[in-house]
Amino acid sequence: MSGDEKLARSILKSNYSYLVDELDVQYYVNDLFQEDHLHDIDKTTLSSPTAQRRQLAQTFVDMMLRKPDATIEKFFDLVKTKNRQPQIHKKLFPHSAAEVQTTPKTLRRGRKRQSKQAAASSISEENTPTKKSRSCAGPGQGESDESDSSDSDSDTDDSTSDVDGSLNPLQVYPLPHHERAGKVLIINNIHFANCPKRKGASRDGKKTEKVFRSLKFDVDVQTDLNASDMKKAFKTEKADWEKYDEKQYGCFVAVIMTHGNKRGDILGCDGQPVKLSKILKKFSSSRCAGLKGKPKVFLIQACRGDDEQKDGLGQDANIDDLEVADIVKSIPNAADFFVGYATGLGFVAYRHPSTGSRYVKELFNVLSKSKGKTEICEMHTHINARVGTLNRFEKQAPQFVSSLTKKLYLTKAYPN
Repeated sequence: MSGDEKLARSILKSNYSYLVDELDVQYYVNDLFQEDHLHDIDKTTLSSPTAQRRQLAQTFVDMMLRKPDATIEKFFDLVKTKNRQPQIHKKLFPHSAAEVQTTPKTLRRGRKRQSKQAAASSISEENTPTKKSRSCAGPGQGESDESDSSDSDSDTDDSTSDVDGSLNPLQVYPLPHHERAGKVLIINNIHFANCPKRKGASRDGKKTEKVFRSLKFDVDVQTDLNASDMKKAFKTEKADWEKYDEKQYGCFVAVIMTHGNKRGDILGCDGQPVKLSKILKKFSSSRCAGLKGKPKVFLIQACRGDDEQKDGLGQDANIDDLEVADIVKSIPNAADFFVGYATGLGFVAYRHPSTGSRYVKELFNVLSKSKGKTEICEMHTHINARVGTLNRFEKQAPQFVSSLTKKLYLTKAYPN
């Protein structure tokens, strides 16, 4: 890696937080795509109509850090030449930004290398990484703390540095490299006493079990549980985690597929409600010491009791009327949770009676193709984008809320 290439990656890394806060990726995606620096799936993910600007910015910066150095340099070239966001140009390249306004074009070309070197020196003095809290928009490894260091090579803290693009294990939840990565509990309620059968749900269950077994998770599948049995299943799971050796499993995943109601409850096969918030609270660090510091993932495909039909598709209702973040916010010691929802607040999700639900289908596709090597928040953003473009007339927008404090990969080995 040449000096200029290393410099570009260092500038990107040391300004991670600032770019997440300020960057509007729509100014750059098309240009990068047209010059083959982004793939089709990259463009689709970064063009998601349901994602927030900050979430897309964070996904974009993480993506750039995994791309070749030529892609990062092209992005910086767009920042400087297009000048669509002058504040970013000024922050990243203060000297060259001043030249844009005061120096003829011919002189600017001659000073390009000098400006870049001066800018890097200035940036390394102003920015070093520090921890930043995660939002529900996605993964957050923010930096940006004041420093008096003038050494341009010391632009990141050793504990979080990955200037060469590789992941530092301190930033990743450590899943076991031997035996099993984690434990998965799948609850798939299909037949109900007072609600319609969830046609297509059997296919969802088989896909979910298959993909998690392929990722080396131990899988427990339970079908058609009434409300009391659902509560018992989670109570048993919690008790099991208290007994496990600390290094036996690194992650807990619960996939819940059932009907739901407008109050935010999930339903047992007897039609009785179970509060999702109470299930989540059972696994907080204060109530389940065996999962303290370990990621807890809940993926929810829930449906409305009346299960109205539309063009042969079963309509699943949104699982709650509350802000999705409120459930996690209500949990004491609620760090290390990730909750994925099949649909957004106030909207329906679709399930085909033969092929199953859109959400579970895309969850299976993304996990299968990535083999668990896509960070979970970015993975769910891919799901958001794919589900959102499946049908032009019947829209669905999955959502997620995260209190994870590190990156999470659903594989027993760190990605290469």
